[in-house]
Amino acid sequence: MRVMGDEKTMSDFANSQGQALEKLENHLVSVIIPTRDSSRTLPICLSSVRSQRNVSVEVVVVDQESRDATRTIAQKYGASVIDIHRTAIYVPPSQSRNVGFSKSNGDYVLHLDSDMELSSPNLLSSCVSACKEADVVVIPEIDIGKGFWAKCKSMERQCHFGRTILESPRFFRRDTFQAVSGYNTNITSGEDWELTDRLVEQGAIIGRVAPVIRHHLGELSLEGQFMKKFGYGKKMIHYTRDAKGRMNRRIRMYVGAYADNVKTLGLYIYPVLLMRSIEAVGLFTGMAFSKLTGESN
Repeated sequence: MRVMGDEKTMSDFANSQGQALEKLENHLVSVIIPTRDSSRTLPICLSSVRSQRNVSVEVVVVDQESRDATRTIAQKYGASVIDIHRTAIYVPPSQSRNVGFSKSNGDYVLHLDSDMELSSPNLLSSCVSACKEADVVVIPEIDIGKGFWAKCKSMERQCHFGRTILESPRFFRRDTFQAVSGYNTNITSGEDWELTDRLVEQGAIIGRVAPVIRHHLGELSLEGQFMKKFGYGKKMIHYTRDAKGRMNRRIRMYVGAYADNVKTLGLYIYPVLLMRSIEAVGLFTGMAFSKLTGESN
């Protein structure tokens, strides 16, 4: 049996869906990706960005004079490439992100690392929809890597899910990111936390979406994690000086996150705690080294 009323309802629904998609497509999302010798992971990253549906996307790659095929790969995927000076050692890219933003045109901005992959072709459209009520959006992250310690890192990351103070937003309304002047370029470690703190202080509404970002770690080792956190610690002194209370609160949140997930972690709780302890020693050793030597830039 054909019911005219039902046909009208379905037709109206189809029209409303089409109008909603058209509105999303009218919004430009700028995806900003800092790179430095990133040819191993960049194709996966850019392919996932180019597969996004129902939104218009521009990709801005900010490259630190890569010595591999990074620039060629970026151009192959139609990205705009901005060259900046290569530093002696690579540090978390506050400056690169701000430079990319200054050259972008989007109504919305996603700051993505070159070893990250968007898990769903609807991720960006989900973020745009979330910004109907939110100013910035947290995209959950999962870690993917090779070997035992990468598995431990992946298990540990899952403990952070749903804890805003431990998950920083990567997707921003343009006017919101501009209003807080972007990332603090004096902070090259802890920059995500520092920006989140300023957003919260200014009353920004933080949204969240279900699709995740896959973070491709490669193969991890305890020695590598110690040295990585040692490097971060040398640069984090600027953040801890200004945000000691918030830093202590985050440490308590980490402890609470692990305590709440003891059953989920199972026997992995022991190597996870070992890995995090070694990372913490590396971080605080780096901070102490920075204080003693003045090497924090």
